[in-house]
Amino acid sequence: MGFTPRDDGRGTMHRANVKNSHRLYRVLNLLRRHGPLGLTSMELQDRASVCAVGTCVSELRHNLYAIDCQYERTNDDGSKVYRYTIDKKWWLR
Repeated sequence: MGFTPRDDGRGTMHRANVKNSHRLYRVLNLLRRHGPLGLTSMELQDRASVCAVGTCVSELRHNLYAIDCQYERTNDDGSKVYRYTIDKKWWLR
């Protein structure tokens, strides 16, 4: 990913196309397989071997996949747990 300057001085993020990205394809397939249960950030990070789950989700949304993120709980150490699910039209049956 890179950074492209805009006229207003801010930049825009380059986004990968899921058709050309093994990283996004892994995340997408996991979300599709887990259907309504979805996966937490940590589960996606571990199972898809990605570091920036939020970035992957943002890129998938840019590729027109409807992905929801819901707060699930706060761990004893204070870290927050979020669960990602994909719209049911994309679930694998």
